[in-house]
Amino acid sequence: MKSWARQYEVETPGIVRATDVRITLSSRDELFADVALYAPADGRCAEVADRLTGPRLQGPPTVVIGVAETDRGRDLSDRIDALREGGVTEFVLAGARGGLQWFRLDDDPLRPGRGGGYLKSAALPGLWLPEAVLAPDPSKVDVVAAVRAGCGTLDHALFVNGLCNGTGRKAR
Repeated sequence: MKSWARQYEVETPGIVRATDVRITLSSRDELFADVALYAPADGRCAEVADRLTGPRLQGPPTVVIGVAETDRGRDLSDRIDALREGGVTEFVLAGARGGLQWFRLDDDPLRPGRGGGYLKSAALPGLWLPEAVLAPDPSKVDVVAAVRAGCGTLDHALFVNGLCNGTGRKAR
């Protein structure tokens, strides 16, 4: 999942990828994310220095990505509720043994859009995954190629233009 998010950051000027990061969503909610994607220009999320524990994110990133193995012992519904209340738009949970769950936290249904064989983020245009990642063994799925395909769309180009110029649609 880290290579997927890294490729999206490379293809999308104005989006930042933070890895293995603590996120403070409110005075009572702090969590760990394997990966977070956010647009600093929208003012919702920013990296802040913490002398004791290193950098952390303050405010909700647009997309939080977790790996089930690092989430052991946590109740998924509690985590989703905290992310939703904190303002995170989408949460992707990759299974330790394959498979994937992608939750939209701002709308119903709680799944990403689909089309052309891809799962598609509603919050970050071009952030696509092949539907094959939903299979029990997605190890041979080329997630980088899916991001490249998604980032080759007009919707993604308009999104990047808006991020770079401070106008238009921004990450939600």
